[in-house]
Amino acid sequence: MFECLVDDLVAIQNRIQQDQAVVWRRAFCRALFAMIEGINSWLKQYVVKFWPGIIGDDTKLALQDRKIVTNKSGNQNIALAYKPFAENLYFSFDTFAWTSGSDFCLNRKSEGWVLLNQANIVRNRVVHPKRPDDLNITDAELALLQRTFNCYIEQLLQLFRSSGQALMEETEGLKRAWCKYHPDQADLADTMDQELEELHPH
Repeated sequence: MFECLVDDLVAIQNRIQQDQAVVWRRAFCRALFAMIEGINSWLKQYVVKFWPGIIGDDTKLALQDRKIVTNKSGNQNIALAYKPFAENLYFSFDTFAWTSGSDFCLNRKSEGWVLLNQANIVRNRVVHPKRPDDLNITDAELALLQRTFNCYIEQLLQLFRSSGQALMEETEGLKRAWCKYHPDQADLADTMDQELEELHPH
């Protein structure tokens, strides 16, 4: 999925360099947020699949865009509950990080965070236009969207590096403990590396 979403953006960006028609700028905007929201969704699905034992029921529901609601009769039901863009982005990154043992955290006071929110304003205007001018994307806004793309990818790679390192350190600790108390079965510790390879995203 990652490759497909990024390839779309790169292809559109290449087309923009050849053709400055606003239709390609709108396409870039839509593709950018399809990539961001698609990857955020994958991060949440990953946690639900691989770390069910360390997340609470409420967190699991939130990762699935659901929550428990109580009606007037006192009965509880599970309903869809989508978080706003910025809140969902932070939640997906944060949950992926801490369940992997990483201390990575998006800085909501950083320039990158401001960029993401400004780009989201452009996206909302283009996707939900109220007047013809809302469909225009200026040179400055296009540059903003392109910087947002670079910023998001940079933060995502930092998240993966930090989480991967945390998992490796945890695995090494488990291997040392296993070898200490089961010296005659030390070879079995090697299977931990294989399991980590399956868990860690590429």
